Amino acid sequence: MSVPLLRKIVVAVDGSEPSLKAVNFASQLAKQTSSKLQILNVILLPAYTSPPTLENLRAELSKKSAQILEKSEALAKTVKVETDTKVVETTQSVVETIVEHSDRRKQTLSS
Repeated sequence: MSVPLLRKIVVAVDGSEPSLKAVNFASQLAKQTSSKLQILNVILLPAYTSPPTLENLRAELSKKSAQILEKSEALAKTVKVETDTKVVETTQSVVETIVEHSDRRKQTLSS
């Protein structure tokens, strides 16, 4: 049985210490497998809120997301791996959003 080569590794971050450790681990794995690393941050927005409140919240969370991704990308760059970052907004489950994003990436790569 052959193991398929990794081409892209997706790591989700929320800015916590464990998620930054995951970036470090994923970066090392990406380097060892010559893979590209995508760093993903999911913004959870409330499903039912007024448009002005939603826009204010989106702006605040987007700013925080950019800081998280910048810090995560800097960690990954220390091991010299190719990275890209992605922000996904959802009003549903963060976990399901990460899985769906990864599934879409997998389908895109296998096409």
